[in-house]
Amino acid sequence: MNGRLLKNKLREKKPCIGNWVTFTDPTVTEVLCGAGYDFLVIDTEHAPLGIETVQLHLLATKGEEAVPIVRVPWNDSVYLKRVLDTGAPGVMIPLVRNREETERAISFCLYPPEGIRGFGPRRAAGYDRRIPEYIEKANEEVLIILQIEHFETIENLEEILKVERLSAIFIGPWDLSGSLGLLGKINHPRVEGYIDTIIEKAHSANIPVGIAASSKAEDVVGWFKRGVQFVTAGTDYGLLSRGCDNSITSIKKLL
Repeated sequence: MNGRLLKNKLREKKPCIGNWVTFTDPTVTEVLCGAGYDFLVIDTEHAPLGIETVQLHLLATKGEEAVPIVRVPWNDSVYLKRVLDTGAPGVMIPLVRNREETERAISFCLYPPEGIRGFGPRRAAGYDRRIPEYIEKANEEVLIILQIEHFETIENLEEILKVERLSAIFIGPWDLSGSLGLLGKINHPRVEGYIDTIIEKAHSANIPVGIAASSKAEDVVGWFKRGVQFVTAGTDYGLLSRGCDNSITSIKKLL
């Protein structure tokens, strides 16, 4: 399993649509894969998912076009190593604020001499069946996405974007709004202004930029028009709750 498919799409500037996986049942991931998403973010930062559950979600994506990315809880070498050894082709690392933290995050994901990741890829290397091939391609193929979600990070963004092996950045509008004392006001002019600055700087550095959005088509398309290349269009629980709400409301209107 590798992230070349998504990397190539981003390199070719194709719009990529994803969703968040937060439920523990891997059937959810299987259903989402069948919908035609380009990528899925398996969330271990805010969702109650352990490493065993992450592996089951990864198994559910096998043979599918949706590329799984695991958002880790923190910029931590041990957790990143375990997620990658489990076979995740890409990781998303929250709240990175400066070049030093960026370099540390990337070093955790790469084998020596480029990084400090310990060797024991297990499932990622086909349970010892393709270790030489894995060693040859691992550093090149891994997707490393950093979340930009604090206004202070923007002051350091140009330096962050210069770090080699950075695959992409991802804007977290909710935490960004919170860092400005405007939690939840993601459409506030100050928040919008910071987001535009992030997009502009990413374009200047030729680094793909993504963002978390709602599942509304107009919202997702709007972000693509503003220069974002990959968007999470809602969440698994959001799709379920809204689907239930809409269904029961429609039924009750007819009764």
